[in-house]
Amino acid sequence: MNSAIDGKNDPPSSQSVEQEFNDFVYIVSHDLNAPLRHIQQATAMQSLLML
Repeated sequence: MNSAIDGKNDPPSSQSVEQEFNDFVYIVSHDLNAPLRHIQQATAMQSLLML
């Protein structure tokens, strides 16, 4: 039965909380690393053009 319908609000298990946290950390780290990769690539290309 759906907990929203029967009025029960069981707390999430520690496993589900940990999985949600790991998913969040993966997304944030990916989002933060993407701009750094672009900066590194642009710097590498610029240094090649300077040769």
